[in-house]
Amino acid sequence: MTFREQFFNKLIIPAIEKDNSSIYMILDTAHDESLYPKLLFSEKKYFCLFNKKWSEELPDVAPYLIKLQQDEPLTNWLLSQGVGKHWGIYLKSSADDVFIVKHLRQFLKVKVEDENYSTLNFRFYDPRVLSIYLPTCNEEELNIFFGPIDCYYAECSGTITGYTNVEGKIHEEKCIF
Repeated sequence: MTFREQFFNKLIIPAIEKDNSSIYMILDTAHDESLYPKLLFSEKKYFCLFNKKWSEELPDVAPYLIKLQQDEPLTNWLLSQGVGKHWGIYLKSSADDVFIVKHLRQFLKVKVEDENYSTLNFRFYDPRVLSIYLPTCNEEELNIFFGPIDCYYAECSGTITGYTNVEGKIHEEKCIF
């Protein structure tokens, strides 16, 4: 069974049938120059996480929220071609698409407590960043970061790790495919 088939069988189908939720991908188009054209020419609805100005100036390097659906060409392509390439993260939520986008946008910038109180871009949608960040969060940070998100998934080396907020503590579960 392929990674794509296992992803559908273990994550997407149960989310839809049992939880009335959806599985999304935050696609990091900055990671590979082929991603933005593929997204642009798909007939898939997607949401740019950058604000209007940045999305107009930097559309080909922006992160995009995409609802993954079974037997949909872009979803199939992403899951069959993107394994091990760190193209983004996945998440599970029953919230409205627009609400999820609004929630995620608040994490794109972070203030650093240096001498200048600099503002930096926070690439939480890179699976390598997410898998390091979440275990360092305290209860308040987890509650804020998760908000309407039931679970975040980060894929590294063909293994997906699911991260959930269980009573203010991060719970990691390997999804063995």
